[in-house]
Amino acid sequence: MKRNKIMDFMKRKDVLVATSFCLIAVIALAGILVVQNSNAARTNEEQLADLDEVPNLDRVARWPADEDLMNIANNSSTSSNTVNNNTTNRMNERVLTPEEVEERLAANNDLDVPEEMLINTEEVVDVVSATVETEALPVISFSEVTGLSWPIAGNVIIDYSMDSSVYFATLDQYKYNPALIISAEVNGQVKAVAAGTVIDISAKEETGQTLTMDLGDGYTAVYGQLKEISAVVGEVINEGVVIGYISEPTKYFSVEGSNLYFKLERDGVPVDPMAYLP
Repeated sequence: MKRNKIMDFMKRKDVLVATSFCLIAVIALAGILVVQNSNAARTNEEQLADLDEVPNLDRVARWPADEDLMNIANNSSTSSNTVNNNTTNRMNERVLTPEEVEERLAANNDLDVPEEMLINTEEVVDVVSATVETEALPVISFSEVTGLSWPIAGNVIIDYSMDSSVYFATLDQYKYNPALIISAEVNGQVKAVAAGTVIDISAKEETGQTLTMDLGDGYTAVYGQLKEISAVVGEVINEGVVIGYISEPTKYFSVEGSNLYFKLERDGVPVDPMAYLP
């Protein structure tokens, strides 16, 4: 009977011990979880603090380490090696101020780049500008075979004459005439005899408002006794386009009446327009 009581007591003691160990294990596990949570929270706070210390990327720039430039220039590494090297080299980068960035950009010598790899931006601009101008301006060429079209419909009242003098009624004298004097009504339309570029518009005592066009290949056309000129210097005019209107004659042609003064030159020397007109 006594032995049975002892066995019962031992059994109860084992139960208590086991229960105690379980409680201790639960308390220890709870302590570990609390510590881990505390460490995780501290880590998050430190990461947030680090983020707050990251500089404003809009206000600074990063300058690559020399190893990056050498890898790019030599192209000697595989893609995986380049990635690894770039990752390693970024650890050596430092933050530059905007002033330092400008100084480095201004001083090409700061970069170890071969001279032949540098680009002269002024030369590039000149080449691009010349290309644009060449493409923008059409090629003007005068064809002696095609010749000219009439600038206005009317009778030639004083013909071209550089071999002998001709009579000018208003002046009441004979003199050489380097142009055609074509009778025309005031306000009559004057058209370009061929495609060309306007090179001069000016007022002259004898021929009034006068327009000069470069026809190409050394040929120049001069139109006088005009008004309301619609063209401007530098403009390219196609054949048949109205360039102005007939004005009242100058005092040099008061007797002859309103007219168009038309002169054709080749290399600065007057030539007979009738040789090129249909």
